[in-house]
Amino acid sequence: MLHPHLGRALSARGDLMKIGLRKKSSDEPKESALSTELHQWAGKQATATKATKLGLFAAIGSGVVALVLVLAGVGSTTPIQSKASTQPVIDAAREAAATDLAQDFVLTWLQSKRGDEKALARFVRTDGMSLPAQASYTASEPRIASVKAIDPPTRNQSSTGSTSQGGPLQAAGQNYAIVVSVSVVPVGADPAATPERRYFSVPVVFVGDDARAAAVPAAVAAPATGGDLTLGYRFRVGLEHSLNQSIGQFLSAMVAGAGEISRYTSPGAPIRAVTPAPYTSVQITDLVSDTDFSAGASGAPADGATVRVLATATVTATDRAQTSTVQYPLTAIARGGRWEVSALDPMPLLANSTGASAATSTIAGPTSTGASTTAAVPAAPAQPN
Repeated sequence: MLHPHLGRALSARGDLMKIGLRKKSSDEPKESALSTELHQWAGKQATATKATKLGLFAAIGSGVVALVLVLAGVGSTTPIQSKASTQPVIDAAREAAATDLAQDFVLTWLQSKRGDEKALARFVRTDGMSLPAQASYTASEPRIASVKAIDPPTRNQSSTGSTSQGGPLQAAGQNYAIVVSVSVVPVGADPAATPERRYFSVPVVFVGDDARAAAVPAAVAAPATGGDLTLGYRFRVGLEHSLNQSIGQFLSAMVAGAGEISRYTSPGAPIRAVTPAPYTSVQITDLVSDTDFSAGASGAPADGATVRVLATATVTATDRAQTSTVQYPLTAIARGGRWEVSALDPMPLLANSTGASAATSTIAGPTSTGASTTAAVPAAPAQPN
């Protein structure tokens, strides 16, 4: 028979063992779930790592392939042409020196005779140069007709020496092709003979900072001029129209000293009279406009209306009783029921690209035969202070 205390101890131990078994049994599902989550996370990490490696390998492979294609020239396209100008940059100081040399050279060369080689030597080498026994021309009034910066042709990189006229075969730096115009009169000609205008081309080369002619002047044709221009004035303004009268009085004030010019100009217009006046009288002979006034010859213009005109006039010079024709492109604005000139246009109005007819051939409206510049016009409003 067991001792009572021993029996209770064994019973308590048994209870503890049962409790432990029950606790272990209740924790098993949690441990199982935790283990499952750990396995799932590890699987995901492994998958992500594998994908990263594959992506890295793919990128490296693509780069290698692209490099190979570039080196092989596969898929290349036509290179974009640079829009940078290929014209030499103009050096104002050098251009001035070149044009001065060219003008002086042409004058000296045209008036040279045998024995003047030393005078020409400062422009070009004179070895082998032939000069006349007597000067052939008297030259004056040199002007620059054209200047072009150029890259001169050279024989090759190893060539040295000079041309038969002493000009260098090749040179570094900025170079210019200059055309000089001069007035020439043959030596021995009638003193009253009218000088002829002639043109000569001079190639000027800079070696370092020094200008030098590459050859003697060469006679060339005068620069070409363009054909007749098509103007944008499509309508002729009648002699009695207030616009015609206002323009006439404006021109009389500006170039003939007839009255104060501010009476006929818009407030603030930067137009001044010519002083001293070059003419004694001005008479409008024709006035063409970009606006049709055929239906409103006598009505006052609406304030703010703007028109561009070309005025043709006959003027009488102050120093002789002779007349000549002048033309002025103008812009006029209506104010206070009258027309005022707001600008001396720097260029006549040109026709647009639609093929408008030339002003001298298809202008609508009556042909004027002359309009007095003293015709009455509305009184000029006071100018604001």
